[in-house]
Amino acid sequence: MKLRKYVLLGAAGLVLGTGIPFAQSTAGASTYHSIPSSMRGYYISSSNQAMWLRKHTITDAIPQGDADSFHISRINHNGHHYTIHASVYMGNTVHVTYRLNRYAKNKFSYRGRYFHKVSKSHYYYYVNH
Repeated sequence: MKLRKYVLLGAAGLVLGTGIPFAQSTAGASTYHSIPSSMRGYYISSSNQAMWLRKHTITDAIPQGDADSFHISRINHNGHHYTIHASVYMGNTVHVTYRLNRYAKNKFSYRGRYFHKVSKSHYYYYVNH
């Protein structure tokens, strides 16, 4: 008799457990610790700026000017938006956040500037001239 009650109670629990949907998170954001390989490379913009995206480093350069390299601590990715948290040590630690909007396979926008991917030689020519 007791065994029958436990079996019925277990069966009822299984039926009710599968019939009640639980709220699931639909957030599509994910966190990385390195730049995705499809985004790595050399980028230039028509507004006098260049970027070099490597696995753990992002270099922000101005032609015939200064280039700063930042170490990436984490990257939040939601859809085609990438938020890159990086830092550099210049006497004290400076934290920087890059918000990139990847609108095509080899293109992204950052602060109203549109960057497109180029070869290594084109990048260095652009930065040095």
